[in-house]
Amino acid sequence: MDDFIDNDEFEIVVRSSGTDYISVKDDTDLYVKAATSSPVRVRITLGKHEATYWFTAAEAAVPVLSKIEVVKTAYTLYEDSAESERTFTVSAINTDGSSVDVTSDSKTSVTSDNEKVATASKGVITVNGLGSAKLTVTYEGQKAYITVTVLDEDDEVTSIKIKNSTTSAISYNSSVTLNTEAVYESGKKSKLDNSDVAYTITSGSSYAALEKGVLTNNNTSGSEQNVGVTATYMDSKSGKSFTDTVTFKFAAQDNEPYIELSTDSVEIQKGKTESFTVKYYTGASDETGTDVTSNADVKSSDTSVATVSKGTITGVAAGEAKITVTYNRLREEIAVQVTPGGEVTLPIGFDFN
Repeated sequence: MDDFIDNDEFEIVVRSSGTDYISVKDDTDLYVKAATSSPVRVRITLGKHEATYWFTAAEAAVPVLSKIEVVKTAYTLYEDSAESERTFTVSAINTDGSSVDVTSDSKTSVTSDNEKVATASKGVITVNGLGSAKLTVTYEGQKAYITVTVLDEDDEVTSIKIKNSTTSAISYNSSVTLNTEAVYESGKKSKLDNSDVAYTITSGSSYAALEKGVLTNNNTSGSEQNVGVTATYMDSKSGKSFTDTVTFKFAAQDNEPYIELSTDSVEIQKGKTESFTVKYYTGASDETGTDVTSNADVKSSDTSVATVSKGTITGVAAGEAKITVTYNRLREEIAVQVTPGGEVTLPIGFDFN
């Protein structure tokens, strides 16, 4: 004979070696959530009757590598440059925003496209001769690049130039990374790292944002606007300061289409699904938009963690991934965190025979 007892009559008791757990009870099920992956014994009692269950709690999600970054992307050096001027660091950036210094990691390698000019290892650039070289830094499949220009000791800066094109308008809500080079007496040129250049908006500041050499279009005026940007470089060798100014065209918000996602982040359990929608707007005056979920291109950065198809994300394994949504050359992303669960639903009734 099977006796089915209402959950309100259950007493839930959790036993494990010194670890705190949280128990949750709702109207239909009993749950036990554990904070670690240690095995947990759950004992359900009713009077003299008892049932025991064992389960393993969810394991913490392993950080997923997103990209690597170097502290500087461009170096201008001389043949006798001190080692302190030739050092760099490599950081591994995870999708959860955490970072790890991997400069000296055995899995970090650096190759040069011109070893006669420069090579590098464990965060130190070695100068071998005059000219230019491109260093490729690799860590677990991710790459970052460093441009190295080696000059004669007597060569001096005569001017600088902002290299970005100003002929095409910058789209609303999009950004451009400023690119400035130094010109020398010999006629040689070298790319300047943005950490060595001070950028300022000299006109049209209400239509733009500028941070760490990245210029972003915030033009909501309704018409195209001009934005002036000045680059200032202090040459440490000569002590002289050099400037260059250019004017960018900023398209107005109303002139730019965009897509909007119903969410920009999702937390999902392994084996479960979450849905999202994609809307296309022709511009700021388009207040309703068009649902293009079924027509948008979607791609997962890691299909071993999450897959995606026509507005549905499926959790595959614990970890983090990014879903890239593209429509009409417009792109947005959804950050996905997949958890292995960590919840066990206990049965409503017991067989006491």
